[in-house]
Amino acid sequence: MVYQVFARMILVFAIVVPFGLSAETVHAGSTNLSGQLGKVRGRLPRRKGDQCGEAVEKYKKAGGHSAYAQTDTNWSNLSFICGSALNRRTVEEAEKLALRSCEAGMKRWKYGYHGKCRIYASK
Repeated sequence: MVYQVFARMILVFAIVVPFGLSAETVHAGSTNLSGQLGKVRGRLPRRKGDQCGEAVEKYKKAGGHSAYAQTDTNWSNLSFICGSALNRRTVEEAEKLALRSCEAGMKRWKYGYHGKCRIYASK
């Protein structure tokens, strides 16, 4: 009986440990974030034809630290301003640049939106 328990423990270590180590090694060495949404804080636009929908698609495909910022949606005419920053060194830098991009859009288009720019997604 003791031998059976010992044999099962060896079998568990033989199977689990190599997979656990390889998963940690791959995760620690990998910085490819493409295909991931990261931390989502608001509803992302899904329309393919407009610039903000395309910005979200580029954000999803980006392999580095990226962020997407947007104003609140004006539901009377479904308009909003957005901005993004892709493949930056850190998440904080990407968020700062995405907010700056969104605020530049607010200066360019003076109507049709409401609220301030805020981060909707970052990774």
